[in-house]
Amino acid sequence: MTDSTEQEAAPPTIFAGPTKRFFISMFTRDIELKDAILDMLDNCVDGAMRHSGRDLNAANPYKDYWAKIEASPERFAMSDNCGGIPRDIAAGSAFRLGRPDMERDKALPTIGMYGIGMKRAIFKLGRDAKVHSQPEGGAFLVHYDRAWMDESNETWDLPIDWSAEQRADGAGTTITVEDLLPSVKEDFSKDSSFLDELRDAISTYYGYIISKGFSVELNGTPVEPRILSLFATDDVGKDGMAPYLLQGELDEVRYLVAVGFRRPLATETEIDEEQDASRTSDDAGVTIICNDRVVTLNDKSRLTGWGDNNVPKYHNQFIAISGVMSFTSNNASKLPLTTTKRGVDAATEVYLTARNYAMEGLKGATSFTNKWKGMEEETEQFFQNAKPMTVSHFERAVAAELRDVREVAAKRFSPKLPMPPAEKPTRRVSFTRTAAEIAEAAEYLFDDRAKKPSDVGNECFSYVLKDARS
Repeated sequence: MTDSTEQEAAPPTIFAGPTKRFFISMFTRDIELKDAILDMLDNCVDGAMRHSGRDLNAANPYKDYWAKIEASPERFAMSDNCGGIPRDIAAGSAFRLGRPDMERDKALPTIGMYGIGMKRAIFKLGRDAKVHSQPEGGAFLVHYDRAWMDESNETWDLPIDWSAEQRADGAGTTITVEDLLPSVKEDFSKDSSFLDELRDAISTYYGYIISKGFSVELNGTPVEPRILSLFATDDVGKDGMAPYLLQGELDEVRYLVAVGFRRPLATETEIDEEQDASRTSDDAGVTIICNDRVVTLNDKSRLTGWGDNNVPKYHNQFIAISGVMSFTSNNASKLPLTTTKRGVDAATEVYLTARNYAMEGLKGATSFTNKWKGMEEETEQFFQNAKPMTVSHFERAVAAELRDVREVAAKRFSPKLPMPPAEKPTRRVSFTRTAAEIAEAAEYLFDDRAKKPSDVGNECFSYVLKDARS
């Protein structure tokens, strides 16, 4: 039985807030260093959108904005000219661990929603950081020093200097992290491949943003964009190579689906030599994009429709097929994103709708591939009569050919891909033998042990067929 004195002394409430240790040491375990740095880059791009107020559909909406990254074992720095952190936001929420106002950017095509990216990245990198920002109204400086970062220090208040030195290159933010963690120092060393991997990630995941005018430098060298191009003829209304394309809108989200061929069909040699085909397959599959950021790259699973509802499972014979599912919204909470911003919420209605049409595009592309099986060389003329086009270029070129879709608020273009003559149906003949046996047969047939396995197989079939017909 509880003593009455104890009842009187018991507090009416208990503390249920977080600990420093959770955020500084535990919370950072859920994200890789590369992704933490990309989260900081997200903030730069979002800042550019707030500062410019431009529409993503405008020509070069990110023009004249930049971010510069410096990474060495001594320090990490990211600087941008993207407008800076507004002083009222800095005072109210920018440095809090989580965003209290989800409505703030509701009318802008940003991607940040949760208010944790910058802080988590700082904690992931090191134990001493400075955030210098210059918005309209003057510069300020926030310092996360080692004492504040001490896990046993439960003080959450951060000192801020509202009269910091002005920067010479205009409105923007610079984040500098020193006292780097040992693992980060190692990743930033010359002996590590991390910085090359980071450059590749920026080139790929921010390729569409960079292609629309944004500039990113890593250790003084510009990052070149990597974006998808698909083969299409100049006259897209007639028979010939062209991607499937669909534009739609649902629940404040505009979505675009494009599926086509990024290169000519795989030859028998590529398919037979599975190791080489696997490497060639790296760029095949469907990429998912939200507000110009790549979220999932070159997916070849059921996530994007492969192996579902009469779409074949991905196989090396489909290495020529690529596509995109792109989602754009001024309300980031409507995008089919997970909290990491590197994953897809595949249960949302807009995503499932787009996926259904991606499968429609995949059915057309895989059907074309299957019908020309064994005759891949004959399709080279179709690709020679076409040229690679970016999806945005093709979208403009095909605008007059788009037709309304009855089921949803969308417009669609379905290409008329060339088909093989029906009077000569073909089938692929394939079999496996040891490398030594193939070399032995190649020497017998060609007097050349280095002949390709596909050439040896064709000659063997021709040899037997000729004998059978004699």
